[in-house]
Amino acid sequence: MVVENGLLVFKADVVSRTPEVIYLEGVWLRDDCRNKNLGTRFMSELMRRLLENSRSVCLLVNETNEWAQRFYRKCGFHFRATYETIFLPRKEQIQN
Repeated sequence: MVVENGLLVFKADVVSRTPEVIYLEGVWLRDDCRNKNLGTRFMSELMRRLLENSRSVCLLVNETNEWAQRFYRKCGFHFRATYETIFLPRKEQIQN
């Protein structure tokens, strides 16, 4: 997390951590900080720190979010696979 003058600038949530892989979610950069290479600098430092204790870092990105895909490629991430999200109703919402 990066905070400047009391305002959140950048964050990324480590959801899972093993010696083999770290899974990230919730990567966020404040709108007015975009297109200034700040995001790549923050991600670079985060990756340097995370990869000291794990072999790889993984994250998911929506296939329609082209801005995020370009950003992650610029940060050195590589496409590995696609997936499909399925939302299931809660058990109490299922009617017999």
